[in-house]
Amino acid sequence: MSSTRPHAWRRCRTPSIPCQQGAGLRQPGLALEAARSQPRNEPLLNYLGDSDAHIVRGLIAILLTLLSGHTPQQILATDAIAVFDEFGFREHLTPQRSNGLRAMVERIRSDAREALAAASS
Repeated sequence: MSSTRPHAWRRCRTPSIPCQQGAGLRQPGLALEAARSQPRNEPLLNYLGDSDAHIVRGLIAILLTLLSGHTPQQILATDAIAVFDEFGFREHLTPQRSNGLRAMVERIRSDAREALAAASS
């Protein structure tokens, strides 16, 4: 994934500051960006993510497989943390990585709630 990481992600090293236009989440060594599109008049949330740490890169790949490219309703109906727990992944994470995973999930869910609110306005 590193080879496809946008150049702006490599320059941005400030935690929790959006590094790209649109919704973004940046933590040390981690970049996550949401891009919105509207095929068939249903908003979809698409994400790109990367990390310098291989284990976190794998967590992001699983998370984005679960949630990226879906409607806000589908995202909010998916309990991503429960999926990670079902496979036993979180029991092998450090508390810091587990907190980071929860933060990414919450950020995506927050984007979904915002997209739903904007669509209903």
